[in-house]
Amino acid sequence: MKKIILILFLTLTESMLANVNCDTITNWRVFKDDKLIWESNGLESYRNTIDISIAENFSNINFDIFYDFNREILERKVELVCEEKVIATLSDKNYCYEKFVIPKTNFTKNTKYLNKKIFIKYFDKINPNGIIVGVIKIIK
Repeated sequence: MKKIILILFLTLTESMLANVNCDTITNWRVFKDDKLIWESNGLESYRNTIDISIAENFSNINFDIFYDFNREILERKVELVCEEKVIATLSDKNYCYEKFVIPKTNFTKNTKYLNKKIFIKYFDKINPNGIIVGVIKIIK
């Protein structure tokens, strides 16, 4: 009986004093202006390449990222990467859940990137090494 009480006491003490680490999933959505073109999260990391015609009528690629534990203003940065080379860098300071605007011209101003994969890599203090939130290929 003493052993059972001791085990019960140790188990309850450990569970009451233990630190609880909550798992969270980072979610993101990518839009062509206001039209959703894909969404994914850190668990699935859906990275299907989206073809976008240079002739399509849109102004911006927008995306938002959501952390369920963060509600503060962050310094954010996006790199557009093609063939392992950064072709554009944009930054702002805003809430993580506010849309990050990438003007169409960042994808279309240089025709040498036509028909090549352009990775959208997002950085903030939570993701200082960056995460790839999408892949776009600009086509004619």
